Amino acid sequence: MAYQITGSRKRFIPAIVLLFGLGLATAATAQTAKPSGKTVAAKPVSFLVKFGPYKDKMPIVLSDLKVALNTDLKVTDSATGQAYEIISFRFGWRKKESSDDYKTGKKKIITSFNAVEVYNNSRIPEGWQAELKESAKASDELLFEDIYVQNPVTKKMYQAPSISFKVL
Repeated sequence: MAYQITGSRKRFIPAIVLLFGLGLATAATAQTAKPSGKTVAAKPVSFLVKFGPYKDKMPIVLSDLKVALNTDLKVTDSATGQAYEIISFRFGWRKKESSDDYKTGKKKIITSFNAVEVYNNSRIPEGWQAELKESAKASDELLFEDIYVQNPVTKKMYQAPSISFKVL
């Protein structure tokens, strides 16, 4: 069944096409609007990340580590001192262990890496704290990576720099 356009409808088709074309042109112009002469660049946030009293790359004495394990990971704006809320971070523990080579039967040193994702908390999980207190030793490394924080006022989220520590 074919439809035939009558005389009164023939006048409205060009008007509809014209309105549709104007709508597309307006939308395209709105999306490609040029910024005004004055633009304000957002100032990047410079973070200071600390684990208890320790900053990035500071060595931790083993006896001090066992005391510091129950402290918080803290992220502050280094310019204003504003503390940021920890949303999540990944805690990693790299340690060297001796192992028997199954082919030769000789002992060799291997490096193992264990990590845990921590959400809505600024502390290492209690189970990990207990394990570190019991079996951490000199030459181990502690890493805080993928640290995501939120400004408590503006609620904007940021990624803070990673930090790592060597146990002495």
